[in-house]
Amino acid sequence: MTGKLKFTIAAFLVPYFTLLYSGCNFAGRLASPTAHEMKVPAEYDLTKDTDQKILVLVNQPAWVNAGTNLRYYITEAVNYSLTEKVNIKPENLVDYEQLSQVRTEKPDLFMRGAAEIGQGMNVDKVLLIVVEDFQLYQAAGPGYYKGSLNAQAFLFDCGTGRRIWPTRPQLSKPVRVGFEVGKGDAEAVVKRLAASLASCTTRYFYNCRKDSFKIADERTETAWDKWDK
Repeated sequence: MTGKLKFTIAAFLVPYFTLLYSGCNFAGRLASPTAHEMKVPAEYDLTKDTDQKILVLVNQPAWVNAGTNLRYYITEAVNYSLTEKVNIKPENLVDYEQLSQVRTEKPDLFMRGAAEIGQGMNVDKVLLIVVEDFQLYQAAGPGYYKGSLNAQAFLFDCGTGRRIWPTRPQLSKPVRVGFEVGKGDAEAVVKRLAASLASCTTRYFYNCRKDSFKIADERTETAWDKWDK
């Protein structure tokens, strides 16, 4: 085979293999899941327990002076998120009115641990949220606020009386939310903080879409590079 013929064949094959390689790369990109399709696996899959009764119990220590009923807003926000995101049936959640009634009728019950409270209320699991800090300041002008809400979250099984989430070595799941400027009255701003806290808590109980895992109000120190791969 002459050198000229070899060169001609090579010149013909190079575009062919280039096109083939590009096509494989394109097909590979089409086959790769997008951030919308990829899921962050649940740390504790509550979607398998949709037939169980769950109590959201918010502990607001006396030193956290909120000036508002944080227990109510957080309980309602977390219950809503468990219904919408984790598919827990509304009838399997204890609403704030029911919880308040039990607090009035059995005040001694709430001097016990979370699992014991759950046992006393005939529920299967208790999601305990302990508020650590709440800040709300009026910003530059009327109707604008700066806010933050910090908490720790735990999930208990009432049958065993043990904490089942998070697992060791973590003793609790820290949740931090906040924003520099929020528009609206104080109630609207507190609702936003409660909703953000609920989202950042319940995302661990189902296979959450990757592009929904982190939200704008998130302030928790987390290894986000883990979720970007």
